[in-house]
Amino acid sequence: MTNETNKVLLVEDDQECLDECAETLSNLGYTVCCAVDALTALKLLSDDRDIGIVITDIQMPGMDGLTFLEELSQRFMRKRPMVALVITAAPSLEAPTQAMRAHAADFLPK
Repeated sequence: MTNETNKVLLVEDDQECLDECAETLSNLGYTVCCAVDALTALKLLSDDRDIGIVITDIQMPGMDGLTFLEELSQRFMRKRPMVALVITAAPSLEAPTQAMRAHAADFLPK
């Protein structure tokens, strides 16, 4: 059984982590879309209005997760309900604060 009202977009540049998280979310009944970078994620969000949850890494090549969250907030969150979560292996205390300022609902360490 899938949970279409909570379609998840997972944004992670580490393929092993991406696969593991996607499998876990799928096993929980979520439909999962995956992107290995922020630009691909923004395209998926433009194309698929059913995405209601975004889980993103902070440290990614190109556009980092915090900049991605700013784009997400400006381009999509005002027009449709969406929850953003941040995951990272970065031990910085500054990262959770920045993520919350960028409209993340929660911060999860890897």
